Amino acid sequence: MKFIKGLFYGLATIIIALCAFILICAVNPALTEKVAGATGEGGALSKIAALLPGGDDEEEGGDAPEGGDVSVSEPEDEAEDGDAVIIELPGNSQSPDNLSHLTGYLPVSSEEEKITDEVAESIKKELSTGQTGEGFKFDTNIYPYYGMLTPDEQAVYRQIYANALSVVSSFAPVKAINTSQLSNIFESVVNDHPELFYLDTSYSVKYTKSGSVVEIQLVYYTLANALETAKANFSSAAKAVIAGASELPGDYEKEKYVHDYLVSNVSYADGAVLSQSAYSALVNGISVCAGYARANQYILQQLGIPCYYCTGYAGEDHAWNIVKLSDGYYNEDITWDDTNPSTYDYFNRSDKDFAPTHTRTGLSVNLPPCNASSYKGPEEGTVASPDAGDPSSVADTNNFEPLRYDDLYPANNGNGSGTNGNTSTATPGREELVAALEKLGLKESDAVWDMDEYYADCKKKLVAAGSGDKHFTVIIPSSLFKSIETAYGKGDYKKGYVDEALKSLGMNRFSIQIQAERMGGGFYKLYHNVVSWKEEEATPATTGTTTTTDSTTTNSTTTNSTTTDTTSGTTTNTNTTNTTNNNTGGTSTGTTGTN
Repeated sequence: MKFIKGLFYGLATIIIALCAFILICAVNPALTEKVAGATGEGGALSKIAALLPGGDDEEEGGDAPEGGDVSVSEPEDEAEDGDAVIIELPGNSQSPDNLSHLTGYLPVSSEEEKITDEVAESIKKELSTGQTGEGFKFDTNIYPYYGMLTPDEQAVYRQIYANALSVVSSFAPVKAINTSQLSNIFESVVNDHPELFYLDTSYSVKYTKSGSVVEIQLVYYTLANALETAKANFSSAAKAVIAGASELPGDYEKEKYVHDYLVSNVSYADGAVLSQSAYSALVNGISVCAGYARANQYILQQLGIPCYYCTGYAGEDHAWNIVKLSDGYYNEDITWDDTNPSTYDYFNRSDKDFAPTHTRTGLSVNLPPCNASSYKGPEEGTVASPDAGDPSSVADTNNFEPLRYDDLYPANNGNGSGTNGNTSTATPGREELVAALEKLGLKESDAVWDMDEYYADCKKKLVAAGSGDKHFTVIIPSSLFKSIETAYGKGDYKKGYVDEALKSLGMNRFSIQIQAERMGGGFYKLYHNVVSWKEEEATPATTGTTTTTDSTTTNSTTTNSTTTDTTSGTTTNTNTTNTTNNNTGGTSTGTTGTN
């Protein structure tokens, strides 16, 4: 009996000690990382470390093609077909000790209820679509998340926006979508529209066993009960800032004015009322990172300055802004500048500057890269006035070792070997892939199936988009992904579609960023972010003789790569900058690197 009692007390002591250790790890992320790092190669930390250039698991031997080889394949724990669940890997971003508490962003969440087909039919008979939003148009230069969606998804985006404006709580979707699509659509609406300050960042959905959405239910803050008063308060607070900023000469000066106003007039407080809303910062003057960022986004939007709400990881879930000025894009984290004393440490910084502390996640990985430098913070010295007509600074010419992600992250097919985009060694047939597309709410014609179709589709969409800073998407089966990577790595894509597209547009310079999102079902959505412009060549002086210049071509390609994996949260991004002269006797120069 004594032995049993002693054994019982001994086990109880061990269990209590383990619980205490788990609790300590929960409040001390640094300790957790050390423990994870010591537990072998299977942990998330060692996988993240493998992504870094020079990782221990990098395949030896084999030269990458000139310009770099950007590879991506399916990771382990593949989501089921039709799912597009983002499993975020926060990476190595760590917030400084004095800023670790200045976060507070809450990701979009949903309450999901699966219903029977009978119940679904009953709801469809009784429930209307509410406001459809058919008349709304959204400029993707101001509302970038709208541009990340398919036409059907954009229709539901407009519907959600219109119903939110009218404070409609429940409605049926105007297009057939699944729950994962709805998640992206709702996040896009919330991220694009800080003026919907009374809309909660959570929603409810009823869906069938096939994943088809039957009913969408929006949730509103109590502000909606007296919405006209709340709108008046919000508008009054915003106009006070806008009036002061409007008197300043340029976008940079206006941006800095708004930054300084928010730092001076908003206090950070965990648990602030309406903390995820711009209302908390502008009206209440107390918020967390989400409120700072949404308030900044709204004010700059009203001033005509593109400002995006960016979410990610900075030691914890965090939100900041991306601002577009004349020379390109910048990161701006007003929350982290609101210290004692206040600073400009996180004002107008590049992605390289933010890399040690900020990691984009979710749909925000598809926002433009921040590589501009002319308008960095005031502590950098006198602000230069760049040539607003030359967008060449958008190009990213960093030259780093490729990630070789295909080698480092092979998909799990049950026998330890990897496949690119599928969870079994058998390649699915066309009929099976078409069926998978239908589960995603798409048709066979919505995807391209070989390189000829890919080039033709890209050329058509690029020409239709026009010159300047443009965006378009292409859906491909995962079997085509390797060929496309190779085309961009070797530069074949230029002859494939870019040269002819530029000739049609009358342009001779361009910068391309390719971002890939794994959709599930063996498909990727490729986001093409293209900037094209014309740079005139100086005409040499002549003295009565005719001079002919031989055509020369120099290619030294740079590819910066980032891909968003909706099933693992991994990101790969391909950034290519080139100069092309379409005139006979001209010079074609390309710079490509790998990040």
